[in-house]
Amino acid sequence: DYELSTNLAVFRREVRGSEFVENKPQGKLSCGLMTVWLSGSNRVQNVVAQDQVVVDQNDGRITAEKAVFSATNSASTFTGKPTWQSGPREGSGDVLILDRVSKELRAQGNARMRLPADQIRIVEMSPSAGANRPGSVDAGKRLVDISSDAYDLRENSGVFQGNVHLRNPQGRLFCDLLTASLSQGLGEESRNAVAERRQNRVEIVWLDAKGQTNYSWSDKAVYGYTATHSVTNELVTLSGDPVVTNPQ
Repeated sequence: DYELSTNLAVFRREVRGSEFVENKPQGKLSCGLMTVWLSGSNRVQNVVAQDQVVVDQNDGRITAEKAVFSATNSASTFTGKPTWQSGPREGSGDVLILDRVSKELRAQGNARMRLPADQIRIVEMSPSAGANRPGSVDAGKRLVDISSDAYDLRENSGVFQGNVHLRNPQGRLFCDLLTASLSQGLGEESRNAVAERRQNRVEIVWLDAKGQTNYSWSDKAVYGYTATHSVTNELVTLSGDPVVTNPQ
């Protein structure tokens, strides 16, 4: 059911909404309660959706207990154990903020993300482990987990801040700030990532081709991957009093 007044509309139970631009569907929303504030000309000013909110758009989805939309602000805010999914990527946080104009997604508090291993690389430093090369089938199936205090994501990049912990099947990384390019799939020709120290040293733990554990500590670690004329090159540069240890 719903109630309409001069500047307010309230929709209850099994609420379903669709957004259209030039008669083309752009997204769908479902929830248990939706409150819509209207201007004097009956234009939508603000929308608050509550109770099992689900927003679907293209190949992406966000779920939450509450979502706030504004006609004067391109950023929508999701709270109440919000989660997101876009293609093979997924994540969560205490608060999710999605900017519809810049297509930027921000996660604040207990921010977590999972994505295919071939879309972000920095700790796989085993040159002879052929199954781990960029573009391999195995690399596309394996997953990387990243946790941090907060992160900002765009289509091809991510910035992770505060207590950053990256884990993949072959290693892990600890740092205070991680800035990384995120490829869109297999065959991407260049990737890079920069891990930096604010308070704690950058720590990388990785397995070499023999399965032995190696460690490094530094103030900064820069990873670069390039592919030119079928020749690949990977380089990790550690700076700021770097220390590397191995079983020998």
